Amino acid sequence: QSEVAMPPEAQSDFAVALHLSEKHGVVFVLTKAGFAFMFDVATATMLVRTRVSQDTIFISTYSPKTGGCVFVNRKGAVMSVAVNEPAIVSYVMNQLVQVPNRQDVAFQLAKRFGLPGADELFQRQFSHYFASGDYKNAALVAAQCKSGLLRTPQTIQQFKSVQ
Repeated sequence: QSEVAMPPEAQSDFAVALHLSEKHGVVFVLTKAGFAFMFDVATATMLVRTRVSQDTIFISTYSPKTGGCVFVNRKGAVMSVAVNEPAIVSYVMNQLVQVPNRQDVAFQLAKRFGLPGADELFQRQFSHYFASGDYKNAALVAAQCKSGLLRTPQTIQQFKSVQ
């Protein structure tokens, strides 16, 4: 459960649409005053709050193609919001300083949805498991790292060298 903090200039604003993106594991909330919120489904952490329209949002729908949503405002302008896949993990790790578990949130997003930007975290977790002798979890981390950083001949050789 999470409180939705409305912006100071729109304290009486309210949600008019909610769209679940199974593609990215986030929920988009659109408000009457034209704000878009994006929350991580697993933790209810607010990842983004931004104004996407100066006019009232009239109607919206989920976009399976982008994993975001498309909406129309009162003036008839058609707009969309979606996850910026190359940037979201890095954004969560480096910009959401108010979120104490931001590294975990970013890592879980990258791991669950194959998003780029968490190679250092994958490397660190792989090294931790390998050094502690937990080869099963080390192999799992290597498999979940979609960038290919841990899918190398060196990694295979590292596993082969274990007695």
